[in-house]
Amino acid sequence: MIDEYVFVVQPVLAGHGPTLLAGLRERIQLELVDRQEFRSGVTALRFRPGG
Repeated sequence: MIDEYVFVVQPVLAGHGPTLLAGLRERIQLELVDRQEFRSGVTALRFRPGG
């Protein structure tokens, strides 16, 4: 069981590579708990299941 998810978003498009959650079998609703933005343009998003 996962208590929280943290996604760090880089402002770059790669155009290729693995899909983040390719094996996900069902939709999971997430509730945004926190967001932190950095001067570099990177954003860290923290979510909890539910919501």
